[in-house]
Amino acid sequence: MLVAIQLFTKTKWKTIIPLLAILLHTDYLLAVYQPLYWNEPTASEQEGTPLTVVTYNASHFYWDRKYTMNEAAAYIKKLQPDIVCFQEAPGDGYYHRDSIRYAFDYVLYKYISRRTDHLPTTIYSRYPIHSVKALYYKNSSNMSLIADVRINNQYIRVINNHFETTSVNAYRGIITAPGKSLKVRAKAVKDLVLKMKSNYQKRAEQADTIHAEIERSPYPVLVCGDFNDTPALIHIIECARVWLTVSVIVEVVINICSGSYTSSGGLIMFFIRGR
Repeated sequence: MLVAIQLFTKTKWKTIIPLLAILLHTDYLLAVYQPLYWNEPTASEQEGTPLTVVTYNASHFYWDRKYTMNEAAAYIKKLQPDIVCFQEAPGDGYYHRDSIRYAFDYVLYKYISRRTDHLPTTIYSRYPIHSVKALYYKNSSNMSLIADVRINNQYIRVINNHFETTSVNAYRGIITAPGKSLKVRAKAVKDLVLKMKSNYQKRAEQADTIHAEIERSPYPVLVCGDFNDTPALIHIIECARVWLTVSVIVEVVINICSGSYTSSGGLIMFFIRGR
């Protein structure tokens, strides 16, 4: 608004630099700020089997010192999901396996990542899960799961991602603590900036890995998860965030990120690419 006003004043030359900055970053701005359902197809394009997908960073279903799995499972059940993708899924350290199985008994097929040195990631489905590939990222506790799901007579490839953290929460307490000295807090800010830079590079590498998986997939691809970043992480989005008419159309996608289910993770999103 200020830029627009200054264009009609004697100091309009002062608007040139910020205006150029905006124009040079148009791609970034369009990636971050988009109208709701920007890439959703028109009604005439929506053909095929409706598919309801839930993606959620569960934080082990232990949030604010409360065990929330049963409450969350009951809420998700009401959504009647076809596919459920969890990041930071509950493990043996939080719940007994039988308790987890009972809470999500409404989804028949389940795959849970097996390595204990990475944060658990799961894919649950009403439809049969066939081949599964786990990507455990190096120098990271994060990972992605890739599963081929057979829906009627067609396969789709589901890629559930949990990319590298921002590390903001790890330093938040020190930076905002009133009892800490300015020197201590300043060092924490410096360490956070360096850590964020390192983690951004990791996320870029992880995104490139998923980019390649999308490109080589013989099936339509559904990508979802906690990317810990904004939509400007174009390593994936530039090639895959596009709606195409396929025999399976995602009708509803639910991100549980409000109320008691709020997660401290980054962006949780999805997109689908046809083949």
